[in-house]
Amino acid sequence: MGRMILCSAFLFILVFGGEGYAQSFGKNKVNYQQFDWSYVQTEHFDIYFYTEEARLIEWAKSALEQAYEAISRDFNYQLRNRVPVIIYSSHNDFEQTNVILEVIGEETGGFTELFKNRIVVPFEGSYSKFRHVLHHELVHAITFDMIYGNLVESLLGRAYLFRMPLWFAEGLAEYESLGWDTEADMVLRDAVISGYLPSLEEIEAGYLAYKGGQSLFRYISSIYGPEKIGEILSNLRRTRDVDKSFRLVLGLDTAELSRRWQRFLKKEYWPEIARRQATDDFAKRLTAHKQDGAYLNVAPAFSPYGDKIAFLSDRSDYRDIYLMSAIDGIIIKRLVKGEKSGGFEEMHWLRAGIAWSPDGKSIAFSAKSGDEDALYVLDVEKAAVQKQYKFGLDGVFSPSWSPDGRRIAFIGLAAGASNVYVVNLEDGSLSQVTDDPWDEVDPQWSPDGKKIAFSSDRGTGTAAPDSVGDEDYDVYILELEDMKITRITDSPFNDISPSWSPDGKELAFSSDRNGIYNIYVVDLDSLHEAPITNSLTGCFDPNWSPDGKKIAFTSFQEGGWDIFVMKQPFADLGKELEPTPFRISQELPRRQVGVIKDTTLTARKYTLRFTPDLINAAIGYSSYTGLSGRTLVVVSDILGDHRFFVYGDLFYAIQSSNFQLVYFYLPRRTDYGMALFNYREYYWSADQGWFADRVYGVAFLLSRPFSRFTRIDLGALSVAVNREYLKWWSQTSRSMRSLLFDLSLVNDTVIWGYMGPVNGSRSIFSLQRSVDLGADSPSFTTLSFDFRRYARMDKKYTLVLRGAGGISMGKNPQRFFVGGVENWIAPKYTTGRIKSIEDFYFADISTPLRGANYYELAGTRYLLLNVEFRYPFLEYLVFGWPLPLSLRNVRGVLFTDIGTAWSGRLREFSEDMYLIGCGFGLRVNLGVTVLRFDTAWRSASGRPIYYFSLGPEF
Repeated sequence: MGRMILCSAFLFILVFGGEGYAQSFGKNKVNYQQFDWSYVQTEHFDIYFYTEEARLIEWAKSALEQAYEAISRDFNYQLRNRVPVIIYSSHNDFEQTNVILEVIGEETGGFTELFKNRIVVPFEGSYSKFRHVLHHELVHAITFDMIYGNLVESLLGRAYLFRMPLWFAEGLAEYESLGWDTEADMVLRDAVISGYLPSLEEIEAGYLAYKGGQSLFRYISSIYGPEKIGEILSNLRRTRDVDKSFRLVLGLDTAELSRRWQRFLKKEYWPEIARRQATDDFAKRLTAHKQDGAYLNVAPAFSPYGDKIAFLSDRSDYRDIYLMSAIDGIIIKRLVKGEKSGGFEEMHWLRAGIAWSPDGKSIAFSAKSGDEDALYVLDVEKAAVQKQYKFGLDGVFSPSWSPDGRRIAFIGLAAGASNVYVVNLEDGSLSQVTDDPWDEVDPQWSPDGKKIAFSSDRGTGTAAPDSVGDEDYDVYILELEDMKITRITDSPFNDISPSWSPDGKELAFSSDRNGIYNIYVVDLDSLHEAPITNSLTGCFDPNWSPDGKKIAFTSFQEGGWDIFVMKQPFADLGKELEPTPFRISQELPRRQVGVIKDTTLTARKYTLRFTPDLINAAIGYSSYTGLSGRTLVVVSDILGDHRFFVYGDLFYAIQSSNFQLVYFYLPRRTDYGMALFNYREYYWSADQGWFADRVYGVAFLLSRPFSRFTRIDLGALSVAVNREYLKWWSQTSRSMRSLLFDLSLVNDTVIWGYMGPVNGSRSIFSLQRSVDLGADSPSFTTLSFDFRRYARMDKKYTLVLRGAGGISMGKNPQRFFVGGVENWIAPKYTTGRIKSIEDFYFADISTPLRGANYYELAGTRYLLLNVEFRYPFLEYLVFGWPLPLSLRNVRGVLFTDIGTAWSGRLREFSEDMYLIGCGFGLRVNLGVTVLRFDTAWRSASGRPIYYFSLGPEF
């Protein structure tokens, strides 16, 4: 329990949900760099940036102010408070932000934090995408300002009274920032035709919440008028009820609006079935994401002999690189296990690319490796990394191997610009072959090695810097001899992902010219272009086979991504594709962004300024304690690098009051924490009666991450306890003091589901040392471990193996109590186990051991083994009477727990030294927590023990 005291000193970090501090396990946010922050002010924004990205700020100022004008007009609302905007020059830098403590993955394009209404975004090379993210997050900021009021109102609890549904908040931001676009049209068309479009009430977290909500607001705007969106928000500000706001403005409740919206989509999309082809109708499927349990099967790359395809997939829940047969799609091997180590922290699935060496022995790919991206060369036969290249760039994407095998071209992000680079594999030298502010993507080396094809939004390449990002993407060819760039396609739509034919005379690429991404082929002599697919959903990432007879590509359908191969891809050349009813160019004209001409806007150095994140206060009166009050105050700086937590409660006397002060210092790679605490609590036990403990001391914490998955924690605790026994005939007292050190090595790679971890592993190895300070001080050394492995099967089932144990030595060895479950509601205890004040504060309670009560097994050594099989028990159940109730996603578990505890040497087992519990349980996610119910039979008894408890599965 010494660690419990240490953790309690830092308990207020729980308010922000930080993984690394809220629990022993958890992944890590690693601050690899310290940034030199400055800020500029516009009329409505404070924009924070660092030196490396100063070139972005003039552009961002204009984009933000123009977005604000549009949103303010649409919502008929003016900001009451300035909005802080924090800009990072790359996604790798963005992942280090301390504005929120959650670990950020590459799928997060930005966020808006509620308490201070801070917008935090990365620049990832594309100005058009950057504009979208800024506009999207600004919609959130303005909505927060509208709905949750000014700072004090929000801090004192107004923000907790109403939560907008995710589909409402994200859908509104997507529609306001994008209007309607090809990607949203693809997702909704597929959802309607494939039959998985849920009602609004059924939309949960995920991409469909963004695009489904975007579709709803498009429907409201087109049927009822765009002004209705502003009216809905105005009513929402007053009613704080989405359903009531819909009824007041549209005359429809959410359920009826959902039905009409779905009917509208069916009328629009069902006729498309006759006009177009499902991917299975014109190509051979090599992957099946539904059967594989995957969402992603992307970035196909033919081997030089054409018999194999390397690709990226998340079928294991992690993004890995696989090798499969190009004939039948049978998996040959997994080449890379991603997202489990610092070397492959992220696999860049949003900009995935795999390149084969000309001899077919190696592949090249990029991944996030520690503080920066790396280019990897991997031996295919051994599935082992041959070489890692790091260049100090902000991003590395989409490699392409030269035909002579000596060079690799790729996209590099540096200083706010995305350009084509080439690395010489023999000496590691790097050359930058384009140098401009436009976004270059998808480089592909020509078969003769003299050219590189790529896509870019450069247009004619002569636009002013302030209008960068106003063009769509076209295909270009770079001549390496003279660095001449030739535009190959010129359409008002997006032409991306070029792939050379083996003879170098043609390029295949993906384009949304008719409103759906299809594969086109362009003849490089005549520049004649023609589609070779007429997809119902979308085709991406074409890759030509070495013999020129096939094209592999990725297609989205039935809610996921799969890889197909199309034979004889030229059979349908020359046909015209019928356009879809909606296009992004028809609904959202390009905006010209000009730099604000205001010479008074000068950059200032960032200085610390603390403002509240949370204020929570309560006051009460009791005839027993009299007047009492509680206060929690959380303050931090704008970047979240410095955080203070202050808690205090005041009862009838100062000596009965509690106080905690916690401070975290987070800007460096090593995180530091300190806490001062003093509290008084009253307890009762059967053998000791009533007693009161006053606990006070100081704690220090140091946490050093090696990667997102591994860290070392060092804690120090100096604590004193004064105990008074409250007996009517006399009062006695006792005291204890301790100096405790705790060193832990933590590893965590788990993937979470609705109820708890579902895949991966986590472990912690700890050493605790309590220093002998005298007669009233415990002295012990404790070694402990906890290892957990989660093996997911078929996405629905998980087998869990857990082993934990510990040994304590010294003058006053720490005791372990084994039995019960964590957060047991109405628990049962084995009495008489707590024999000293040291047991009360330093004993370790190890769970779960179902079939036992709390404290049932005790000793200075213990071992605990848990085996669980977790499965879906109930998909959906609705009760009509007498209590209308619906249950969904109820999970079941079969378990066996084996535990033992003993003191001294283990000579032989006796019945009172170990316990085996077997049984079953149910799990229901209540939104704020998980309700667990277990029924267990112990080895020596036929009577079951029932457990109701709260919290996620271990």
